[in-house]
Amino acid sequence: MEAGYGDGNGVCFPYDVLVAILRRLPTRALAGSRLVCRAWRAIVDAHDLLLPHYFPAHAFPGIFLNKIGCDSYSAFFGPRGRRRATAAADDGPAFLRPVFRHSWCIVRHSCNGLLLLQNHRDYYVCNPATVRCSAPLPNPSLPPTRRAGSMFLAFDPAVSLHYEVFFFQEEVPPPVPEPPTWVDLEQPCLPRLFGEEQLPEDEQYDSIDDMVSPPEQPQEEGADVPKQKSVPFTVYSSRTGRWENREFAPGRCAPGHLYDMVATSPSGYGETVWSSEYWRESLYMHFHNSVLVILRPSNGTYDMVELPGEPCDAQEFCSSLPTKSVLASYERGIHYVAINELQLQVWMLTESIGAQLGWTLSHEVSLTPHCHMVEPLAIQPRVTWGVVESSEDELVSLFEDGNYGERICSEENCEDDVTDDETYDGEEEEDEAEELGSRCSSVDSWNSDEDNFIDVVKGAANLGLPAWGGRCEIMGFHPHKHAIILLLMREVVAYHLDTSRLQYLGEEYELIKDSIQPACCAYGSFPYRPCYVDALPARKSSLPS
Repeated sequence: MEAGYGDGNGVCFPYDVLVAILRRLPTRALAGSRLVCRAWRAIVDAHDLLLPHYFPAHAFPGIFLNKIGCDSYSAFFGPRGRRRATAAADDGPAFLRPVFRHSWCIVRHSCNGLLLLQNHRDYYVCNPATVRCSAPLPNPSLPPTRRAGSMFLAFDPAVSLHYEVFFFQEEVPPPVPEPPTWVDLEQPCLPRLFGEEQLPEDEQYDSIDDMVSPPEQPQEEGADVPKQKSVPFTVYSSRTGRWENREFAPGRCAPGHLYDMVATSPSGYGETVWSSEYWRESLYMHFHNSVLVILRPSNGTYDMVELPGEPCDAQEFCSSLPTKSVLASYERGIHYVAINELQLQVWMLTESIGAQLGWTLSHEVSLTPHCHMVEPLAIQPRVTWGVVESSEDELVSLFEDGNYGERICSEENCEDDVTDDETYDGEEEEDEAEELGSRCSSVDSWNSDEDNFIDVVKGAANLGLPAWGGRCEIMGFHPHKHAIILLLMREVVAYHLDTSRLQYLGEEYELIKDSIQPACCAYGSFPYRPCYVDALPARKSSLPS
């Protein structure tokens, strides 16, 4: 780019020179430069300059998931670890399993290295990489006509070390009045008691619902009409330690008919929000009726857009992994992934200068040939993934195959919302060393670039659907690859979108091997990307056992 660039002080650089200078800054200085002006902030964000400082490359320890019908409520699925005694001391950091008691806690949401955990009625925010956990969040106070629905975690260390928790406020349905005890529910239009004549035709009821429903009240002239349709949330901030009820107003792309769809509660026991992602200071929520709601907390507004493809089936989200989900890649943005009869479609969200939202189909493929490569498995895996038992002596490697990057400062060296990696001297206290541990040998470690790839053989596309049928569910995005993690047939695999290659991770049996009833499955999946900075308590806070 040939054009020069100038700041308010009149200092001018070519654009590429300025980017090169910013790229060489230490973490604290780079985060501070982001606050100089909007243009510098845009440059830092556009080139993801802070990304290597907070999310080191090649870091994919595994997947947190929730389970039903099993002895434990949650689990951690990843490459099998090594014992502390056999781990190499200089191969990089790791944490001990389990970070929290999977037999008691479930993961409600995950965002950029932090987990939102639920233990009965208590909620916690935990960072497995630093083995730190918040105290139980205080109970929110809601208006009497509303109840707490879905909840979401918002955290971006490039913006702030503090986090927020969002509770979506759902309308409490009004109670249905009880019919009088003397009314015959089968024949409500009987003559009145004590021998009175039957009601005139204009006073008779067509059904019992008409009898017990309150009459509509005519609206008075001059009555106030709501000018806008707001979306209510209860928001907790770690900065203030308090909950706050907030009303989000319509943004520049918020059609009224989509608001009416979102305001409609799901039928039965279905969830209101099926999936959600926090990306670039906005919260993206996939509502049950195929509407994407984008919450913009900094502006106090929301936008809406319909999801592409076929409408969502109201029954497909009951106690299982989804076949339609909104996913976010920190580098590539928001995607909508849909699977219908083994046909995989990946759509990318686009936003024009005029704030108009749309979708672009970026990938479409039939996974039928891939089914024949995993059932039976066509390769001998070098490294397999599994759920490690609750062992206090097992390590979780934070990096792959020795490729770990710069370690960020410890919490005591982090001030305000920026960090300084120049002050980190590499020494830790004894308990910190025990928490972070060391990484396992690269001989047995996982490598997303090389391990367990399955190539589709010639002619597999002509075999048709497997005789036992096809099954594919979504587990999430790979943290640092352009790949989707799927449960295909009875195997966990990573499908790489750029090459259409399949990568074997492990078998489904590992996820539910502690089942205690026939109806058991994984119903929530959160690929984990470590983050070394947060605003959680400096010392480890233990969850209840």
